[in-house]
Amino acid sequence: MKRLAHLDGLRGLAAIAIAFHHSLYILRINEVWGMWHHKLFDVLTPQAKLTQLLLLIFNGRAVVTIFFVLSGYVAFLSLERSNFQFNQTLRYYAKRLVRLYPVYFVVTLLTVLYVSSGFVHRRFDPYSGEWFWWLFNHKITPTEIVRNFLLMNVSLSGVAWSMRVEAFSTLLMPLFFFIVKKTTLVIDVCIALGIALFAFHILKWSDLAFVSMCYMGMTLPKWKNILNKKWLLMLALFLLTVPRMTMPDVYKIIGETTGALILVSCLLYQELPRLKRFLQSRVLQFYGSSSYAFFLLHFL
Repeated sequence: MKRLAHLDGLRGLAAIAIAFHHSLYILRINEVWGMWHHKLFDVLTPQAKLTQLLLLIFNGRAVVTIFFVLSGYVAFLSLERSNFQFNQTLRYYAKRLVRLYPVYFVVTLLTVLYVSSGFVHRRFDPYSGEWFWWLFNHKITPTEIVRNFLLMNVSLSGVAWSMRVEAFSTLLMPLFFFIVKKTTLVIDVCIALGIALFAFHILKWSDLAFVSMCYMGMTLPKWKNILNKKWLLMLALFLLTVPRMTMPDVYKIIGETTGALILVSCLLYQELPRLKRFLQSRVLQFYGSSSYAFFLLHFL
């Protein structure tokens, strides 16, 4: 399958954005706890408003949404190329395992070695954000380490939850592919909404809600003749920022998923020469080619 350089560049830009987001997330601004969780008009000091603005521009959750949508799209192309044959599906699982797990294993191992080599938990009050309060603020047990390696627990990293979503989505991708090939877009949207609402309101398990983003990524080929207007790019940027600090959680996910879907669709099905040249720059291509490893490693 031919790689699309501008999509690699989008991954690179997303990886840089989430690192910047996390550099703000670990701080407490004006002694306000959890700035990321406050609504747009909850805090009014200039420093707090500037921080909120930067958190909106470098919206970490929207960035992760873009990753999941891209993951669904790439999985669709891979499974379509295999003609949905059993042995090819097993190969797909093997390739995903080889791509995802070794990096996660190494990063988790490095984290365990680091924390076990005399690490002392410290806070820098009144400037420490919530991650300073919970990360490594306890004695790590062998059981916890094993559970982290198996993705049953993600307490050793602030970003490993997304790896768990990827792993769960990978298991479901062949089923999603079969459904997407048989359904209309209206049904696809209803299925994705159903997954998100079921996760939030019934299971109370937000990880499952992010699986709906991978599902929508698989529907991207169906949007080719719909999401092909230039003005939609501005709508995508709006949906990837504003809902984060203005809406309840489930609607944030719906807004950001829609924004990510439109953004990737614009890059796939519109010309946009200037934007694509920017995304094909060497820096973004470098980070794009190693975006997953960078995403896991930057947290160390």
